[in-house]
Amino acid sequence: MKAIIGLGNPGRQYMRTRHNIGFHIIDALAERTCSLVTKKKFHAQTGEFFFLGEKVLLVKPQTYMNRSGVTVNAVRAFYTKDLPVERILLVYDDVALPFGTVRVRAHGSAGGHNGVRSIVDTCKTELFARVRVGIGADRLPDDLSQFVLGKFTAEEQGRLDDIETRVCDACLSWLEYGIEKTMNRFN
Repeated sequence: MKAIIGLGNPGRQYMRTRHNIGFHIIDALAERTCSLVTKKKFHAQTGEFFFLGEKVLLVKPQTYMNRSGVTVNAVRAFYTKDLPVERILLVYDDVALPFGTVRVRAHGSAGGHNGVRSIVDTCKTELFARVRVGIGADRLPDDLSQFVLGKFTAEEQGRLDDIETRVCDACLSWLEYGIEKTMNRFN
């Protein structure tokens, strides 16, 4: 079993915001795999599909970004034997990366991301694989929270389909080939 967890904030007011790119990717993966992310479990919306004979859990935490660790910890506790940390992939926005950049990493620090910090603090490990999706602008505004919680510009909207495809491809590559080959292919 593997899990792909997209980070974001629940609620209509956060839909299509930069900070919710992780949710957007989970929805796109659900569409690609004919899965629905509607089941409520683990303080999250979840869905399941099989990929190459292996069960994959899609997760959208419903705890708000800065409490994402609650959901990830609940998923890990429920699937203790089937879901070690190496079989979890996080997908989230990264304001430090230029818009549209995709970076795959085997593990690492929170890098200033509150959702990842919550996961690291709650689960007591940084060993989560991750796909970071760049949402940064040429010049970041002084009010960073307003920027990440803001909607995509028209120009950014026009590029989202291509970014979504690349990130979904990276997630599916991770499922099939693992983190090392996926990093080599997508970084």
